[in-house]
Parts: sequence; C-alpha cells; structure tokens
Amino acid sequence: MKKLLKNNTNQQLKAFTIMELMVAMVLFVTIISLGILLWSNVNNGLKKIQSDSDVFYEYISFITTIQRDMDQALTVSHAGINLDLNNDVEDIAYTFYPDSVIRAINAVKTKFNLKMVNYEFNYYNKTDLVDGIEFLFMLQKKEIKCYIYKPTRGRSLIKTLLEDGN
Repeated sequence: MKKLLKNNTNQQLKAFTIMELMVAMVLFVTIISLGILLWSNVNNGLKKIQSDSDVFYEYISFITTIQRDMDQALTVSHAGINLDLNNDVEDIAYTFYPDSVIRAINAVKTKFNLKMVNYEFNYYNKTDLVDGIEFLFMLQKKEIKCYIYKPTRGRSLIKTLLEDGN
C-alpha cells in the first residue's frame, strides 16, 4: 500500500495553473466585450443609414409632388407662408414652415418633414402669379438647392421668349 501511494504522489498530473486560468478568462472577457462593442456600432450605423434614407425619400417625395402639382395648376399664387395652386378639379395649398411643409388637398393634409433653410418665389411677368420656386433644404448637414417651375406652354412660352429676347 505504501508503495502504491508513493507512486501516485510522484506522478505529475497535467493541470492548468491559476495564472493560466486568469489569462484565459481575461482573453475571453476581452473578446466578448469587443464583440458587443462591434455589434453596437454596426447597429447604430444601420439606424443612421435608415434615418438618412427616410429623409432623402421625404425630399424626393416632396419635390416630385410639388412639381406635379405645379405642372397641373392653372394658376399659382403666393401669400405669406402659403402657396395656392388651382386647377380645374381641385385646389391645393402648401404651407411652408422651417421644419416641415404641409400640403392640403380636399381636407386631406400631408406633412413633409423637411428642414427648409430658405425659399424664394419667382413671379410671371411682374404679376402676383408664381411661375417658379427656389428652395434651399438642409439634408444630412448639407445645403441642397432645388428649383420648381411652372411650365409655360403655347403662346405664353412664345411671348416669354420674345420678351426675354432669346
């Protein structure tokens, strides 16, 4: 029996030391922390991309809508922060605020969430009828200029060209 115990005590068992376990634990925690940090940054980046695309879609939607309304309008007039577009079928009103534009048509209101820096109306032949609007928007911390116009057709176009001398 003594011989058996003596053989067992002399054998070296392979095991991890406390220092090796601590190093492994620190490496494991570091890798997990970096993974969580990376996941968080990727998630925030995706949210920003989604937010930016929503703003851009809102801008494109507004520009196409107001250009279509200007194309169909017979008269376009401006008073204060309001723009009124009249055609044979319906009256459309736009109200311009610094942080949004509201389009009202037959008691249905559509709000475009756009940060507008400035807008300026151009008038047809020095009358009170609007023939164009120049917008200055703030999109993704960049100023974007856009010009919406009322197309002139037929005699009005010829008259305008002759008056300008072009």
